[in-house]
Amino acid sequence: MLKILTILSLTSILLGCTGPLKKYPSFTTQNTISISSEEVNKVRYGRVIDKSIPNAQILIGQSPLQTNSGVVIGGPLDALVVAEFFSNISRTNNKTNNQLDFLKTLKFSSNVKEKIRQQFAEKNIHLQIIDSQNTDMKIIPFVFISSSTNDFFLDFTLTTEIKNKVKFYRYRDRSFTEMKSINKEKFIKISDNAFNQLIDIFILDLNNHLDIKKLDPALQSKCEKISGKSWGKVGAFNKVSFDFIYNDQDRCIATLKDSVGIEYPQIYIFNEDKL
Repeated sequence: MLKILTILSLTSILLGCTGPLKKYPSFTTQNTISISSEEVNKVRYGRVIDKSIPNAQILIGQSPLQTNSGVVIGGPLDALVVAEFFSNISRTNNKTNNQLDFLKTLKFSSNVKEKIRQQFAEKNIHLQIIDSQNTDMKIIPFVFISSSTNDFFLDFTLTTEIKNKVKFYRYRDRSFTEMKSINKEKFIKISDNAFNQLIDIFILDLNNHLDIKKLDPALQSKCEKISGKSWGKVGAFNKVSFDFIYNDQDRCIATLKDSVGIEYPQIYIFNEDKL
């Protein structure tokens, strides 16, 4: 019973209020897809302890490497770090505020919609892209910004949802060393590349051309140099690790699996500039 409760708890932490989307169904020209332009629902697509920026597709939260048992059971984030982030993007007459001002209204939906429309046409994918809340598949783009000074990163994220089941595609970038080092021009350039790669992986997966069970030891050895060996912990003892998978382009693409043996519907791509 304890093991069952643990598994349910761990799954809910990584998947919010939704279930895992393990495999895509077959689609026809009658099926529809939409790309959300709404701000991110942190409970649904993040963690309750994360913070969302109103009117933007941004979540901010603690790195899973920094998570302790108090945070996992619902304790607060590092209040000082979060307070600094929000004060820096809301204060006036402040250099950092001006530098980060673009984050207050940043949305990726229009750019992602155009990229997907182009890719669907080129690869003869029959899903119709429409503006509606009632579609067969919904895509939610956003960026997760780490609030942990010792483990700062950006996770550009493409979430797919079908009937309350979700899958996350994440592009992890460590080009910035801290929140204050973010600048708009570089951020937008990185995000453009990130969503290009995320859409590529999503389409491979959609067409059942991504074998997440086929691990690649050579990639594991190479890519751990930028990913680290562990995604983080869920609870005090359960470690979640990156498992790098075989792909034709030898890109650093990984799935998540914990020490209990649970596989999570999250696929990571890593910025390989520092390899």
